[in-house]
Amino acid sequence: MFHHSKKTLQITVLVVLFAIVLGSGNSYRRPTKVTTNCCKQVSGRRIMYNVTHYTIQNGMPPCVEAVIFYTSEIGAICSNPTLLWVARKIKMIENKIAAARGNDRAIAD
Repeated sequence: MFHHSKKTLQITVLVVLFAIVLGSGNSYRRPTKVTTNCCKQVSGRRIMYNVTHYTIQNGMPPCVEAVIFYTSEIGAICSNPTLLWVARKIKMIENKIAAARGNDRAIAD
């Protein structure tokens, strides 16, 4: 009799473990793919469009260091942050923002 109940207990434990594994499978979420939306290369060309604002992107692979200028005509443009015209464009945008706020102190060139 003891042998029969031991075998029943083993089968019951296996069934319970199987049910737990199957039940937990529904709540398990696989990692989703992380997409990267950043500048992976930069341009040295001057921007001839109306720039509305900018952001500075730090370089962390696969992204590179960049100044992202946002234009009303074509959207985002990734520019090389080491170029002199980029620094001047940033100052020009900052001055425009300061003037729009009514701040009489513009950023010096």
